Amino acid sequence: MSGRLAVLVGLVLLTTLSACSGPRDQAAAAAAEQRDRDADSLASLLNEGERLYALSEYDNASAVWQVALEQVQSKDEPATEAWLLTWLGLAAWRLGEYTQARRLGEAALELELRHSLDTLLPRSYNALGLLAWYEGRLGDAVRLYSRTTAAARGVGDHEYLGKAANNLGLVYFDFGKLEEARGGFLAAQEAGRELGDGRAEGDALTNLGMLEVRTGNPRGAIP
Repeated sequence: MSGRLAVLVGLVLLTTLSACSGPRDQAAAAAAEQRDRDADSLASLLNEGERLYALSEYDNASAVWQVALEQVQSKDEPATEAWLLTWLGLAAWRLGEYTQARRLGEAALELELRHSLDTLLPRSYNALGLLAWYEGRLGDAVRLYSRTTAAARGVGDHEYLGKAANNLGLVYFDFGKLEEARGGFLAAQEAGRELGDGRAEGDALTNLGMLEVRTGNPRGAIP
């Protein structure tokens, strides 16, 4: 085969290969772009829900997260689904819909345990603990906050170690176990200080002041 003929044959082969691979490459690129758009859309929904929740617009936050949940449930994204279920449960708790809150929270927890999503467990146990406390199930609340502590310690989540300590303190306060309550509030205060979380530290100090009033020492509450 002459050199010129070999070049021509090579060009034909390259053209043929390009023609064959072009549609596949275009489809792959289009699929990647769609995934990126879906991810951006989902991230926007998650962020918007958090923004609305922070503004105490729990109905609106729940509506936004419900749209996101419908998107996620058509895919295999258990971490995001569990995260959404937990937040939807918290929104239901804020709205006083306790049965719905428990159903959503337990569904999130089941997903996390099944898929070993250990970093999500502290938030879910804590959310279910809050619900148990509000429903007056104090024994369940202690159990759930203890699991929050264990899960948070397991993944090094100092924020939820502090939250669990403060919440356990509140439950013990309701039980009338005031020294146990003090221990929880002091641990939460220390965690807030270590994290530089002024709100958490302030909440713990407020609770310590409440405890001083309860024990007949209102002057001790002032500082």
